[in-house]
Amino acid sequence: MSNCNKYCSKKNKGKLREKRNLWDLLLMLELLYIPKYKGEKQLFKIGQVVSLVFEELCNRTLKFPFGIIMSPGYLSTTQNTIHEYVNKFLKVVNHQNKFRQMYAGLFVGMNGGINVNKQSNTILDQHLCEFKSKQINQLMFKSKPKNKDHRKMIFFFVFKSDPKVFLPSTITKTDIHSFTENISVEYMLVGSSNQSNNTYYSSTASHGEADILFFNNSDFEEMVKKEDLLIHDDNYLSGCVLSKVHEERSSLHPNFRFDSMNYLNAVLRDFLINNLL
Repeated sequence: MSNCNKYCSKKNKGKLREKRNLWDLLLMLELLYIPKYKGEKQLFKIGQVVSLVFEELCNRTLKFPFGIIMSPGYLSTTQNTIHEYVNKFLKVVNHQNKFRQMYAGLFVGMNGGINVNKQSNTILDQHLCEFKSKQINQLMFKSKPKNKDHRKMIFFFVFKSDPKVFLPSTITKTDIHSFTENISVEYMLVGSSNQSNNTYYSSTASHGEADILFFNNSDFEEMVKKEDLLIHDDNYLSGCVLSKVHEERSSLHPNFRFDSMNYLNAVLRDFLINNLL
């Protein structure tokens, strides 16, 4: 082999390695297991992790807003506990004065259609009033009436284009494709924890919970490590567990090319298809 061929071969191998590294990033999902134990005292790790997610999103220089879509399971039921939950949940967003750059959508869950104690408005409406009072932009959905859903999920996303241009006043089933094509789901929280004040922020845990955060973000990984949330070898009964998953092809559809953002968007799409009219 000539010197030129040797050089070209090394150069091509370097380019191939760079492409592989980029592809590995696309194909990688990080999973953060977030436990809570019966009798554990505040601060619970689930609340800490959610605050870190908001902090990472607020720290970005974004051309367009970010947002959340929540499938809550059971919600808080009184005006005071709803107010307390929303304030604590959005504490980081408040501190960084990002409310107007945020969109929020909330589904009925298991008990959102029930009236707040001695009031005419529902639990869901009371939560939406709390969001509105903070000048957060609201995502309104045409959801199936009385469609109880026990899933506990939060999708954290960023808009890829100006929502004022494409976003309808109420998102219906016919809008799902356009909506999910114009956002990128950056984090997805799935687990057993109801999105309520008692589950996230009570003083003592009455029972155990477990949640998984899906993401692909090295900055967030470092933030978790810095907060010392991860498990230690000498203390294996407490702490979050971080893992990285690589995948080469998706089982969702033969023509579906897997990457981490496609995967998270596909899960949101499935959720919306099964909950909207």
